[in-house]
Amino acid sequence: MKVITSDGQELGTLVRVFRGSEASQVFQRCADETYMDATYLEVGRGSANAPLYTLYIPYRAIADILDSTLILNVDAKTACSSGWGQKPC
Repeated sequence: MKVITSDGQELGTLVRVFRGSEASQVFQRCADETYMDATYLEVGRGSANAPLYTLYIPYRAIADILDSTLILNVDAKTACSSGWGQKPC
């Protein structure tokens, strides 16, 4: 599924969805357990086997899903400067 920003820029392709306790099993836990019940989208840019980069986008950043396109509620500049390149702890 293609992932685009609110200003129409393509970020990449949805690779995986981490939900609830599944996310806490994949990511190491934070001391304050902030992300324990959070949902994240893993979005890769490049080929499926060798992404150029990976973003871990919080569920709250989804604006809509139309056909096979996931649309974020943030623009490309915000998405790329948000710190979403780091796996949530």
